[in-house]
Amino acid sequence: MEQLVSFPEREPMLSKRLQNSQQISLDQSDVPNLRACYHCPALETLQIGTATALRDHELQTPIDTDTLIHYMGQPSMRTMILQDMRVVVTDDRSQSRYPPIEDLHLNRLGRLSSLELRRVNINADALVKLFRTCTDLRAFTLTRPSGDRAAVLLDELADNLRNVSCSLTSLTLGYNSVHKSPEITLLPSLRNMKTLLHLQIDPSMYLGRRLCPYRLPNHPVVVTRPASSFADLLPDGVQTLTLDIDMEQVMRLPDYRRDIITSIIGARAHLPNLAEITLFEDEAAGAAAVNMCSCGQCYRQVGRIWRGNPGRRSADETQERREFVKQLRKMDVKLFRDIGDGAGRYECTAWGSA
Repeated sequence: MEQLVSFPEREPMLSKRLQNSQQISLDQSDVPNLRACYHCPALETLQIGTATALRDHELQTPIDTDTLIHYMGQPSMRTMILQDMRVVVTDDRSQSRYPPIEDLHLNRLGRLSSLELRRVNINADALVKLFRTCTDLRAFTLTRPSGDRAAVLLDELADNLRNVSCSLTSLTLGYNSVHKSPEITLLPSLRNMKTLLHLQIDPSMYLGRRLCPYRLPNHPVVVTRPASSFADLLPDGVQTLTLDIDMEQVMRLPDYRRDIITSIIGARAHLPNLAEITLFEDEAAGAAAVNMCSCGQCYRQVGRIWRGNPGRRSADETQERREFVKQLRKMDVKLFRDIGDGAGRYECTAWGSA
């Protein structure tokens, strides 16, 4: 039977683990004691938070930017992963029993190469403070929690990414946005990120999202872009592209996926290094979208898309589909599909049911 350790006894145990470990994973209960350890010379990978997503009504554990910056500045630190946390900027540290991070002789700019914020609620001020500490950040991941409040807006996120645009080679941005209110801002083009090689993104972060007009009639109309303009988002040097398709958008716009790929085909001359595209379509998210729809139009539309039964096509639609498949094969880019069932991705030779 596991022995329970009282709270006062956890601090020295945690400090010893941090000092002697290269990789360590901590849960939310250890967050209050993280400032107890100043010297972690061997620590390379630090993961804070559980991998199991919290429910919407559960409160996320807060962690302040000064604590994160302290560990980013450790001499061997390369990878930091936060899961289901809330990052806050702490201005008043007068009540803390540990000195401010600025007073420590270990204070230095970190050489962190990978920062992953998974289901993390963070605002623009906290994010820019972390980025200013990273002088050589190569990979960045930000996926927001489903119960998202007071988080960074998309235009603010783009402004903050400019601080690491000279070094970033891999970028992952996620929404967790099935049946959430639409954004009041959209992500601008990422073409200024010249070093970016690998991009994973929900296209609706750039294109905007369309929700059910019957179920949510009082939501304000937001600016959206046509799916055919998606290629304007992409940096010229991108090599691999993963698209987290929002199935609700496929319900609203049956040609959503095809229009996105068509825009990439049209911009092929500006994307000379693009080698593969992966479409990630989460079956669980699609099922959630079906269950939450309340109008008959939504049910009929999602049934047509999800069951792969588009009905009888006209001669023009059939010819258009054939031309699209020909263009896709001529583009010399491998197209993969992943339905989120754990089996991994498979290569597409046609366009499936779209």
